[in-house]
This record gives sequence, C-alpha cells and structure tokens, in this order.
Amino acid sequence: MKRFILFTKTGGEKWPLQLFPSETEALEQPLEDLNDVKDAIIKNGGLYYVNTNKQTPAKQFIYRSQIGAIYGPYTIPGNDSLTLDQVMSLNEAAARWKSIRSVDTIRKAILANRFYEGEVRKSESVWLVTYGALVRLFGPEDHMETDEALILKVQEPKDPKFEEIKKGKVEWVDLLENKEASNKDG
Repeated sequence: MKRFILFTKTGGEKWPLQLFPSETEALEQPLEDLNDVKDAIIKNGGLYYVNTNKQTPAKQFIYRSQIGAIYGPYTIPGNDSLTLDQVMSLNEAAARWKSIRSVDTIRKAILANRFYEGEVRKSESVWLVTYGALVRLFGPEDHMETDEALILKVQEPKDPKFEEIKKGKVEWVDLLENKEASNKDG
C-alpha cells in the first residue's frame, strides 16, 4: 500500500492518504508517484484524496492553493509476513518514532480501537505492536528527514518574517506556476 503525507499551508498534516486525479471513476487506481501527483495538481487545480484511516473513507478535494507540500510515496507494510524486527514493545516504538511523545499516545490509540486485528497484542503485562500499524497511524518514523526526491513542494512562504507569520500575512509563492504537466508520451 503506497500512501502520501500532505502538508497544508496552515501547517496541518494529513496521513495516510491515497491521491487521485479525479473523482469520476469509482474504481480508479490511486496515484503512485510524485510526477503523476504534480500533473494532476496542474491539470485539475488540486487533488482528490482519501484518508484511509477514517472509518468511512470518502474522496475529498483539496485545492492547489491549500497545499504546502506532499511527501511520499511511502509503503505501509502488511501483517501477512511479519519478521521479528517488525514487532516491538510500546517503549521501543515511542523511542523510534519522533512524532510520538510518549508511550501513552500509543496506549490511547489502543484504547480507542484505532488498531486493526493482528496489529497489537498484550502478552502478560507487555503490549506489542507491529511496525506496519505504527506507520499507518503515526506516519513513517522519519518522514521529516525524507529524501528530497520524495517531496513535491507546491507552495512556500515568500520571505517569511516572524511578525508576518504571527499575523497570518505571509505571501505564498506557487512553485508549480507556469510549469507544464510532464509529457509521458514523448
């Protein structure tokens, strides 16, 4: 399963997302690389996305003007062939994931039934969780240190100054402006 992280201009983060060029076809294949994502944004003025962590996933549209950057694609490993390295205690998981502040964050997710069957288990007094489940819920463990090849910057602030950011008066530069969609035919 390939998924993307989308950062909005306001600093919001959406994960894990399947991205689509349109909403017309119900069984349409999701986009799987950043060139296709860029083409869809340029052609349609935005993207359709599905947050696969929602209980009732539905396609939603986000405008190009709302997108800051898109990271990915990331592969979420399945539980069908787990190795010993892909199962860890909550303490190990909290230490590896920079986005998890403490073990309590994972415990709250367990109590809220956010894990699927086979992703988490309690053995005596120790909770065990799979790598794939952590990626699905909390994102890749090091997505802020992603290779630049996996980042599509759509917009960025022009000369951001602290006072302007505080007042919400930041001017944004569209990094895809005047760029043609990539030509795949020739």
